[in-house]
Amino acid sequence: MMDRAARFRMSTHVVTRDVAEGSLLVNVSSGATWKLNKVGTDVCQLIDSGVNVSSIIAKLARNYDVTIETLEKDIEALLGQLRENGIIQYLHASGSS
Repeated sequence: MMDRAARFRMSTHVVTRDVAEGSLLVNVSSGATWKLNKVGTDVCQLIDSGVNVSSIIAKLARNYDVTIETLEKDIEALLGQLRENGIIQYLHASGSS
């Protein structure tokens, strides 16, 4: 399970563009691309705002009709994939948001 105090940031090599129903992320160094839906786009915007995983989950729970358990699982999977592909970078874990 992911540390809910973890914080991430978008890689400096990533360009983001809004597209219909979400966003497109391109890692210009590796060529990796991701098309995100609205929820994924919201996750990236929250990462940009500097909040931790716990805050991302809480904010999405208020905006979408989904259980915390589902959000935790889906966010952990998304963050893992984005990190593996150089889209986001781990910063640190902190007890505050």
